[in-house]
Amino acid sequence: GNTGIDSPNVTAMVRAGWAMDLPTVFQERGRCARGVRKTGVVIFVGNIKSLLENLHLINELGVRSKGDGGNNGSSSADDDDSGSYERVRKICTTRMEREKKTAVKEKNMMQLEVLKFFCLNAGCLHAKAANYLSTGKFMPVYNFDLEPCQGMCSMCDGSWHQLHKPVVRKEVISWFQSFEFQEPIKSADNPHSLTNLLWNDKQRWKEKIFGCSDKAIKKYHIECLMLSLIAAEILIWRVVEGEVEWWRNRIAYQNGNE
Repeated sequence: GNTGIDSPNVTAMVRAGWAMDLPTVFQERGRCARGVRKTGVVIFVGNIKSLLENLHLINELGVRSKGDGGNNGSSSADDDDSGSYERVRKICTTRMEREKKTAVKEKNMMQLEVLKFFCLNAGCLHAKAANYLSTGKFMPVYNFDLEPCQGMCSMCDGSWHQLHKPVVRKEVISWFQSFEFQEPIKSADNPHSLTNLLWNDKQRWKEKIFGCSDKAIKKYHIECLMLSLIAAEILIWRVVEGEVEWWRNRIAYQNGNE
């Protein structure tokens, strides 16, 4: 793969939009502050709109694979009197469909790992990154055996918590169960449809969920909440005919795993 640039004078990097997998996150992060005793700042910026863009790319990848499968190995069936060509074609088509579904599923899981890394309150980002790079496995729950970075990441310096306001969990569940949350929530026409569902509510759910006055709640607080709910798999996405739909994961919130 691409190893990127090795420039010692890069001390700041901004990544706009979610990466599609964690190796890309760490690869891009490694472009900054290269060299002995170098320090730098890396900022990752992501929202629901950029998540939707990635999900559509993943879905389009599957569509293209399906189309390629219909074109590969094409020949005249008239040359095959026994019908063996037709049987082989069906076997190949079935196998490519299976491989396509597996690839799309894997890409969705890799995208979800990125959200879990950044959007769940699960301890030091540097410690989680070090664990991933040493084991090759993502650990969504913080391992207290790992040494935190002592204020060098957004988790440890408290800035993450300024974006992700604490919520009253029972109120989040009540909101899910209310008539205001009607599924599916479609996003084709408006990428902010999920955030706006709570931002524009008329029943004062914002104040109940965040436990504070309406004036203290900004729209980015709601978007961060939605990203955290997606990362925790309390909200899940489904792609239907090229359109992303948001659904409640009833197993997660009914079992109290909020």
